[in-house]
This record gives sequence, structure tokens and C-alpha cells, in this order.
Amino acid sequence: MHEGHRQRIIEKLSANERLEDHELLEILLFNAIPRKNTNDIAHNLLDAYGSLVNVLHADMESLMGVEGIGRSTAAYLATVGLIYTRIGERRMQEVPQLVFSFSAFRDYVIDRYRGLTVEVVDIFSLDARNRLSYGITFTTGESDRASFSAEKVTQLLASQRPSGIVISHNHPNSPPDPSIQDDDFTKRMHLLCALSGVKLYEHVIVGTTGAFSYYISGRLEAIRRDLDVDTLVCHPIVEKNDW
Repeated sequence: MHEGHRQRIIEKLSANERLEDHELLEILLFNAIPRKNTNDIAHNLLDAYGSLVNVLHADMESLMGVEGIGRSTAAYLATVGLIYTRIGERRMQEVPQLVFSFSAFRDYVIDRYRGLTVEVVDIFSLDARNRLSYGITFTTGESDRASFSAEKVTQLLASQRPSGIVISHNHPNSPPDPSIQDDDFTKRMHLLCALSGVKLYEHVIVGTTGAFSYYISGRLEAIRRDLDVDTLVCHPIVEKNDW
């Protein structure tokens, strides 16, 4: 009976019909479990982890705790997950030959973050001809916060010697409205760039309802006025910082 069921799902795939998450997982399991009905196992996995992404990012020992999943099947799913992650990493480092403009960059990062379930921060370099190139990505693998290393940014500025920097990051589960933390991060990036003689051109936040531009909103210019490096050097503010 399950052979006929498998054939029907394969026909749906061949016809480019929309497949449900459990059906995609069933097809994936066909090779790992060739002589069993994988429908129930697919449902067991989704019930245990809540989504396809979580299934493919689960570790082997955890997967083996799900009914119907043995060691070889767990290894198979974990390997697919690693391939998924590796492809994502490669994709994040691929930047088209894009001459920077505010509208083109916004459209590019909206597409770049489509489908991501974790928050990431990307820093890009601009050369003297305003051509965009990949710089560095920060992430914690969580959906509501990303990491940041001033040391790595400083190394990037020293090694690439860009004429400018543009930043983007995503809010996977919320609108693109900037938070206090986003403002603080932008201020820190402005100071790091300014101290290296590099201009911060833009910071775009991509969220569930579109994108927010620090440049277009005027927020970036306000940060530049408030944190003018020459003024701060002449009149330093002495206070503790948690950089």
C-alpha cells in the first residue's frame, strides 16, 4: 500500500504541485527507509521539532529518540541538514557585481534574507568605484539577536581598506523598526569606521513588513552629528562602555 502512496507523492513532485512539509520529509526519507511507510515517521519528526528547519538542524542523538528513526536515518537527516547549512553559508558570501545605490542595496538584502529563520548581521565593503563586496557576517543562530565583534570589524577595515561600509541585518519574526540595540550597534559601527577614516553609508534592517533605511530616514545623519569624531576627540566623554 505504501508503494502506491509513494508513487502518488512522486507524481505530485514531478507535476510541480505544492507539497506539504510532511510530504517533502516523506520523500526525503524514501532513500533512508526504503521499505517502510514514511508518512507516520515524517509526522513524528514534525511533531517533535515543529518545523522542517528544526528537523534538519537536530543532532543525531536527538533524532534517534523519535519513533521510527534509527542511527543510519538520523545520520542521513543530519547530513542533509549540514548540506543545507553549507549551501546557505556559500550563498551568504556570494555578492553580485553591484554598484552601490540605496534602492539597489535595499532590494538586494530583502532578497538575501528571504526565508532566513535566524538573525544575521552583514557588513559589506565599498571600493573607490562604489562596488559592493562581501565583508563579514555575524550571527548567534538565534531568531531575535545577533553577535558583534568590534575586533573583527577593525580587522576587516585594516585588511580591505574600503572607501565605505554598508550594513544590513534582518528581523526574521518582526517588523524592521530599529530597536535601542540596533541604534547602539549603528553608533558603534559609525565610530569604528570614522576612527579608521571610513564612511558608514547605510544600515538597512529587513523585517516581516519590509525594510528600514537608517540613511533615508535621516537617522544615520543624526548619529553622525551626535558622534562627530573630531568633537569627541577634543572634548572626550569619560564614561564606562560595555563594548
